[in-house]
Amino acid sequence: MGRWDRRNFGKAHDSIVTNVVERIQAAAKHLGIDGDVVPFGSHTNTLCNANSDCDVTFVPREDVWGEAALHILKLIAQELPSHGFKSIIHIFQASIPIIKAIDPGGVEVDLCIGNHLGIHNSRLVAAYCQLDRRVGEVCRLVKQWAKSEELVSISDGHLTSYAYTLLTLYFLMKSSPPLLPNLQDLAFGSGHDSVAVVDRKWGQKMTWECKFWEDVELLPKSLNVDSSEKLLRGFFRFYTEEFDWSTHAVCVRLATPKQDVSKFNLAAPATKEGWFIEDPFDLRHNLASNCIKEGRQRILARMAEALRLLEEGGLQAFHSYRSSKKSKFMLKCRIHVEKVSVEDFKSTITTSTNLKDAFDLHFPSSATRNKEVADAFIIFKSKESQRQVHELNERMIGEWQLRLMPCSTWALQDALAAGEYQHLEVAPKISTKPENVADQVRNGYRSATSIAEVKQLIELARSNDLKYEEQLGLKRLKQLESSGQAPSSALATPAKPTSEDEAESRAAYQ
Repeated sequence: MGRWDRRNFGKAHDSIVTNVVERIQAAAKHLGIDGDVVPFGSHTNTLCNANSDCDVTFVPREDVWGEAALHILKLIAQELPSHGFKSIIHIFQASIPIIKAIDPGGVEVDLCIGNHLGIHNSRLVAAYCQLDRRVGEVCRLVKQWAKSEELVSISDGHLTSYAYTLLTLYFLMKSSPPLLPNLQDLAFGSGHDSVAVVDRKWGQKMTWECKFWEDVELLPKSLNVDSSEKLLRGFFRFYTEEFDWSTHAVCVRLATPKQDVSKFNLAAPATKEGWFIEDPFDLRHNLASNCIKEGRQRILARMAEALRLLEEGGLQAFHSYRSSKKSKFMLKCRIHVEKVSVEDFKSTITTSTNLKDAFDLHFPSSATRNKEVADAFIIFKSKESQRQVHELNERMIGEWQLRLMPCSTWALQDALAAGEYQHLEVAPKISTKPENVADQVRNGYRSATSIAEVKQLIELARSNDLKYEEQLGLKRLKQLESSGQAPSSALATPAKPTSEDEAESRAAYQ
C-alpha cells in the first residue's frame, strides 16, 4: 500500500508512459505551447494490460476550452509525425475531442486537451487499487470479460471501460464485509482541504469537488478474506440477482455497506427503465445514459452466463470461454443515403488507403431511405486495416463528413434487425507501381513552390502508406510555413529536401 501515484507502477508500464509523455511534450515545446502532458487512465491506476491504450491529456498553462482547445489539439496532431508518431486519427467532433496515434514503440495513444476530471478519476481508482491487490485483480477480470463480449462501447449502446470499473468498485464497497471503504466520504468527514476542479464539458463553467482520502496506508485492512474468484462470482451475482436497476444508482461517491442510493435523488435526470452509474466527481454525468435497452439486456444476459461458467467450472472455465472469443475488427459510419452512394463510399475507402485485404461492407439499402441516416458497417481481416480506414475519419465525401468509429458485431446485428442492407465484399485497390509513386512524391517536393502543392503530395504519400515520404513532406511544409506563407513568386528558389533529409527520414521508418 501507499500513496496513489507511483508506488505500484510497474516498470514496463512506467517506461511506456514516460516515453509517450516526453515525445508529446517535445512536440508542444517545438510549437511554443506552454503546458504539461499528464497521463491518466489504466496506465496510471494499475488496471492496464499489454494491449491497453495510453491516455494522456495536454494541460495548457492558460485555461482554454472550446475552439481554443481544439486549435491546440490540431496543432499537436500536425506536429506528432515529426516526433515518431504515425497513424494519426482525428476525432475532433466528439464531446471531448481527441487524436489517436501510435508511438514508435507501437503503443496506441489517445490525446485530449485539459481533461482535469479524467486525471482525478484515475487518481481515485488508483487509490482504491492501492488498498488491496484483489481490487485490481477483480477490476481487470471484469474489464477483460466485457471487452471479450464486445460490451465496451457507448456508441453501440453499451458501457465504457471506466463504467465497468465503477461497477466493480461499488460492488466491493457493498460486499460483506466490505472490501473497500468510501474514500470520498472519509475525506469529507475528516476536514480534508477542498480540491476544486473547473470543467466546461456541459457547455458552461462548473466546479466539482474532487477530494478523497489519499493516505490509504493509514487505513485498516479489510476483514473480507474472499478470493478474487469468489469476489468475481459475487460481482456477477450482485448485478444480475440483487441490485435493483429500476430504482437504485451505482454511486461510488455515496456508497455505504447497508444503504442503497436512489437514482431519483441525484443531480442527473433518471428514468425507471434507464440505468444510472454516477461519475464520482462530475455529478451531472450518468455513465449509463447512452446504454440502450438492447445493450442492458445483453450485459445482464452475458453476466448471467459468466456467473454460470464460474459456478460450474471456476476461473479455468471462465478464462477458457473468454479466450475462445475471436477479436473482431469493425468500423461503422453514419451515412445519409441520399447524399452518399455505396459506390462513392467504396471508392473513398479503396482509393484513399493502401489496404492489402478485401473487406466486407454492409451498406443501407434503398429500402432504408425513409430513415435518411443509417449506419454502414465495415468488417476487416486485421486491426491494421481497420486502423488505416479509421484514419479517414472526418474526411468529406461531397458534402457529407465521415464519422467512423469502432463498433461491435452486436451493433451490426441490431442494424440488420431494424432495416435492409446490401452486403458486398470489396477487393482492395491494386497498386502496380508503388516505387513510381514514391519517386513522384519526392520529385514533387523538389519542384513544389506552394503549401497547397506540398499538402497534396503529403496526402498522396499517406494514401500509399509511404511513411518516410510523408515525413519528407512535413519537413518541406515547415520550410514553406516558416517563410511566412509568402506568395509563389517569393518562393521561386525555396530550400528543397536534400539527399541527407531523405536518408534521415527513410532511416526513421526502416
